[in-house]
Formats: sequence, C-alpha cells, structure tokens
Amino acid sequence: MSRFPFVSELEVNWEKIRDEFHSLSNDVFDPWIQQQMHGYGWSVFGLHALGIPIESACKKCPETARLIQSIDGVSLAGFSLLAPKTHIELHVGWAESVYRLHLGLVVPSECKLRVGSETRYWEEGKCLIFDDMVEHEAWNGSEQFRGTLMLDFLRPGITDFSTDMLPEEVRLYAERLINRCEP
Repeated sequence: MSRFPFVSELEVNWEKIRDEFHSLSNDVFDPWIQQQMHGYGWSVFGLHALGIPIESACKKCPETARLIQSIDGVSLAGFSLLAPKTHIELHVGWAESVYRLHLGLVVPSECKLRVGSETRYWEEGKCLIFDDMVEHEAWNGSEQFRGTLMLDFLRPGITDFSTDMLPEEVRLYAERLINRCEP
C-alpha cells in the first residue's frame, strides 16, 4: 500500500474518522440502491459522488471530508454499514478507472471479503484496497454492525473516471445526493 501515500494518512487518523462515523444515526444511512444485486442489509452515507463532495454530508463529518478532499481522484466516498448476518452477494463493479478502498472502523469478528479467489478480513484502523471489477462478495456473520469508510480513487496512470459506465440507478442516486439540501 506504500504506492498510495494517502493510505497512511487515513490509517493515522482512523479514530477521528470512526468517531465521526459513530456520530451519525443509522437513519441517515441509505440502503444501497442495487438491492437486486446485493440483497438487503447494506447501507451507505455518501460523502462524495461522481467526484463531487456532498456538501450537507461533509458538514456532518468535517475531519473525514478534509482527509478525503486531500486525496486526488476520488470519485466516490462514504461510510458503509453492513448489518448483522448480512451477505452482499457475488458481484462485479462498473468502474474500470478506480480502485476501491475500505478503511475498517467497526469490525466485529466473522466479517470477511472475498475478492476473486482471495479472502480478506477487515481490521480496525487498516485499509484494504481491491479491484472492484473482480468478482467479490462480503459477509457480516456477527450480531453487530460492521462499519467502514469506503472510497473509490483513480488507478495509477488514469486521469479521468467520466468514461465509466455507471448503471442508471446509481447515476440518479448520486445526482440526488449531490443536490440534497439539509439544514
């Protein structure tokens, strides 16, 4: 992970990020919209969508927003909440231009991520980076919620993510988040 300098900055500040995650009530999380692919039990609190900060969300998590803003090429960022006894079914992402990062914030035992033939385990305060275009699935077999900071960032040598073919429902959801006005 040393080839991505921002990883150490996220890991050093993970407790601040976790504290902002904890400050959010579960009712501000949206169910992930592609439930036909992912089932139920996965929800998100978006901070960036389509490369644009979600202003109302960033105000609620200013330290996390500051850290994300310091990373070049972020197309998507937010908190991911996986309910107890949830399985995100096998799927492949749509964004060829980015890698996906998960920073473990609240990680009970019995949580795992399989990417291709490799099974990985989240650790609190540590980043996992993987290619979302490789088949993957995730489990939370525990009785507690699992929380991560999730973000997509441009792969080395790629300068633009606008050519990625977003599913229409994802594009519409992202636009709705960007334009959401909250007090």
